Amino acid sequence: MTRHGRATLARTAAACALASLGIAGAARADEPLAQATLSYAVAPGAEACPTEEVLRQLVALRLGYDPFVPAAAKGVGVAIARDARGYNAHITTSTDHGAPAARDIVSEGGSCDELAQSVVLAVSLAVDPRSFAGPRRPPPAPPTPPPPLPPPPPADDAQPAPPPPPPGRLPPPATPWTIEVDVGARAGFGVVPTPSLGPVLDFRLARRAFALVVDAGADLPTGNASKPSVTPGTVNASLLWAGAGLCAMPRIFFACGRLDIGATEGTGQVLAQHTGVTPYSGLGLLAGAIYEPAPGYRASLRAELLAPFTRTTLNLAGDPIWVTPPVAGTVGVTFGYRY
Repeated sequence: MTRHGRATLARTAAACALASLGIAGAARADEPLAQATLSYAVAPGAEACPTEEVLRQLVALRLGYDPFVPAAAKGVGVAIARDARGYNAHITTSTDHGAPAARDIVSEGGSCDELAQSVVLAVSLAVDPRSFAGPRRPPPAPPTPPPPLPPPPPADDAQPAPPPPPPGRLPPPATPWTIEVDVGARAGFGVVPTPSLGPVLDFRLARRAFALVVDAGADLPTGNASKPSVTPGTVNASLLWAGAGLCAMPRIFFACGRLDIGATEGTGQVLAQHTGVTPYSGLGLLAGAIYEPAPGYRASLRAELLAPFTRTTLNLAGDPIWVTPPVAGTVGVTFGYRY
């Protein structure tokens, strides 16, 4: 008998042997896919036969799916060896419901290809007898979910979102408001009859290069004024004032315009002392420079030009001794902190 005849006989014997186990039948695509565990061994001398991985791929190609899983009710074992006659395979099939069955396939010759083809056929039928009619396809994949719906359009009265800033450019940070409080003193000339000296308090609410300013202070006399050639005696006066205005503050310099109101208290002394109070109002123009020795701390030098709207006259025995000039001035220094 030729080699080809012996191989054909071997494949036919394998198919008939498996058919005798009741593993032939028609396949139905809607029935569950058969699964089994696989035990595979190749004895020394039979290394030319397929490896376990190759056998798994060939069976999966024939069935149309990979039937081998670690835990299954059916088990298939394959042991391949070589002796003086040629290659042989011992195939066992076991289930939970009956005794295991065993079959042998022999291929005489020097190549394992013919035996491998018979083993693939026998294992495929052992796992799934219905594969005799052809490969079975796995269950269809679940349908792809539809894409999400687009967001609803904005309502008619909804305002569109502002456009994003251009790439690489960030919007400028918001400039916060700062509070500045300064305390100091000023010396005045022409504010009262004699040079004056008094405290001053500045309060500013600033943002960027502008500020709202509220000032208050007092101008106290440093002496008495008199005109002995006109009337013997002396006069003096003091001014209490407060004002509000607007400042421009570029860098370390500042300039302010302010409206002031207050009261002038005048005193005359001849034989007896006489005191009177008159209202005061005027325009103040302020300028100066700021020095910051540390963050938040500040020192300022300042000069003011005062233009009174109301003018006060101090008399002695009916003779005018001093009249508020149309223009007066002050110089001062303040120290403060910026919050």
